[in-house]
Amino acid sequence: MNPREPHADARIPLVFGVTGHRDLRDEDRPALENAVRAIFTEFKSRYPSTPQVLLSPLAEGADRLVAAVALEPDISARLAVPLPMSRALYETDFETTDSLRGFEKLLAGAHCVFELPHLAPVDQISAPGDARNAQYAALGEFIVRHCQILIALWDGAGAQGEGGTAEIVNLQTQGAPAHDRRVLEPPEGFPVRWIVTPRLSNPTPARTPFAAVPLYPGAFAGDDKKAAKYYARIFGRIDQFNRRIAHPDSAFARDVEKSESWVASGISDDELSARDRAALERYGMADALAIRCQNKVRRMQYALHWAVFLGFAFFVFYAHAPAHDWQWLAGSGAALFVAIVLLLANRRYRLDTNHQDFRAVAEGLRVAFFWRLTGISDSVADHYLGKQRSELDWIRSGLRGWQIPSPAAAAAQRTPERELQIALRNWVVDQRDYFKRSAKREEGRAVVAHLAVRTLMFAAVFAGVVLFALALRGVSPEILFPLVIVVDLLLAAAALWHNCAQYMAYEQHAKQYSRMHAVFANAATIIGNAADSRDACEWLHELGKQALAENGDWVLLHRERPLELPHP
Repeated sequence: MNPREPHADARIPLVFGVTGHRDLRDEDRPALENAVRAIFTEFKSRYPSTPQVLLSPLAEGADRLVAAVALEPDISARLAVPLPMSRALYETDFETTDSLRGFEKLLAGAHCVFELPHLAPVDQISAPGDARNAQYAALGEFIVRHCQILIALWDGAGAQGEGGTAEIVNLQTQGAPAHDRRVLEPPEGFPVRWIVTPRLSNPTPARTPFAAVPLYPGAFAGDDKKAAKYYARIFGRIDQFNRRIAHPDSAFARDVEKSESWVASGISDDELSARDRAALERYGMADALAIRCQNKVRRMQYALHWAVFLGFAFFVFYAHAPAHDWQWLAGSGAALFVAIVLLLANRRYRLDTNHQDFRAVAEGLRVAFFWRLTGISDSVADHYLGKQRSELDWIRSGLRGWQIPSPAAAAAQRTPERELQIALRNWVVDQRDYFKRSAKREEGRAVVAHLAVRTLMFAAVFAGVVLFALALRGVSPEILFPLVIVVDLLLAAAALWHNCAQYMAYEQHAKQYSRMHAVFANAATIIGNAADSRDACEWLHELGKQALAENGDWVLLHRERPLELPHP
């Protein structure tokens, strides 16, 4: 049976949001459309492997103008429509038949449509007032929380009401406040592309009309070049990830299915909704990529150590052999050249950091999958990699993009108890057993490494004692030089083996795995004995946050151990 092809929608999208005025002037529309089109075209050209998604509630004015451009064939962005309230209530904002038809036409081209929950009773939201305004404010915050780039058709005037354009621009650059008020990490801001927009109520904005002005978070202290470079790096890393999964070979497709089977064992296809299936596939892709990169890094590490060892060995032969044969020196140089080429290849293709990054993505998606499966609506991106805001922001940004709902599908035939049993078996118990096995494996590797280094050191000492004794007896250098070579090579082998063990971090891994085994073992007991499904979900939520924190620490550990040229 041929493995299925991973779906293109599994790629991380670049999510645009839109905010702006409703009272646009008809004569300004062509210029505004050109400015918006230039933004989409720019990002599509710079990040060709990355699909574009536009979040637009399709309100009159800016929302619809940007959506119409996004749906043009040359742009072909997917349109996601978050409605601030039920569709029936929302449509009462459109006073004319033409306006309602325009809304319905754009809505027909949407990739997905979803309604935000009501924050007050329907009778309060249906009439103008604070309750309805709160729905629009929640809509603006939703867009800010889920988009990486905000397109603002704005005249630049200050805030004039709750949920207004100026307020949403400020939230985008300064960051939406955390849902948990006890979080001390500062909010994470994202860029705005401000198109200076005249409007009926303000036809003469302070800046040049239709100019596209980039706005960046205040953390960059006005250094736009630094900010632009930072976001280009984030979006570039997302595009690199997408490029890797855009055209999978058959072997990769099999690897994806194998990774999926580890978390979806016992789950039939009819038990998964379209969104569940997409979440599972994303995990499978990231996990398969991480495993591939891990294997390459391990082979690279061994090859580097062997190349350095051979280079040192050849040089020792050259230095101590009576003839000083130049071929030994050439061999030493060739081996070291191979080591340097390997190291440069690693830096060029980012094998070590890609392994860490893809593993971080996979672990985030594992938690996201089981949270989704059990109805936990919290965002993984809000709890992940907060300590690495300069290096791994592309991962949180990607997780944000993946949160956009996909098209609605028939509800999966599951019960809360069934979902919890799946999560308990395929996540909690599976990870408990995995960490137990891994801790033992890493402890064993650490013992072997220590034993090997000690054995080589004792052998070197013994050979050195023999060498010293023979030298005292006046044995000629021609007879002693092989023993000198043996001592040098034993010491070099011990040093390189120790260096390799330090890079592999066997002991640190064993400690982390042992700790996480204890966490998951405790969670398995608590969740298995939970009073009800709600209690079990609360513990799954807490377990997910701890797993994310632990994986973030794992990334920190390995970022402090970049692949380097070893030395004997």
